[in-house]
Amino acid sequence: MIFLDDSNNRLHAFMSTKNAEKLAEEIIEGQIYVLSNFKVKQYLGHETYRPVRSDKHIYFTEHTTLLKESSPGLQIEQYAFDLFALEEIEKNADDNRFLIDVAGIVRTTPRLVSTIKNNIETKRLMFQITDGRSTVNVTLFNELGEAYEKCFREQRH
Repeated sequence: MIFLDDSNNRLHAFMSTKNAEKLAEEIIEGQIYVLSNFKVKQYLGHETYRPVRSDKHIYFTEHTTLLKESSPGLQIEQYAFDLFALEEIEKNADDNRFLIDVAGIVRTTPRLVSTIKNNIETKRLMFQITDGRSTVNVTLFNELGEAYEKCFREQRH
């Protein structure tokens, strides 16, 4: 989960699987909550694929509580992104600590390719995106590729 505060700061939040079911039922995307009894932890530095460029994250404990905030006037953005230009992807390719967001136009018709190696089937959806200055090849694997291929197919109809 990613939380935004009233200064548009983002923090990645984690919870144990034991607490996930209870808290997942309480949390509704886009709603505002007051959190209590949680820990703020430093990343150790080697964690990979973090969705937020921060050195800290929130950890929910079994004592963490959420109270839905309903008072008017509290302004918190619903979405926040750090968008990177496509030409910056290569500079970030070797740093797998962080995920990156890009925006572009799909330039080629996505095609789903299936291959079998050692009796294991792998599906890949391949296409290109462009931002008008740079073009990047994109490959999405297996379930993610199939889901996006379905979205692309439905958009054409």
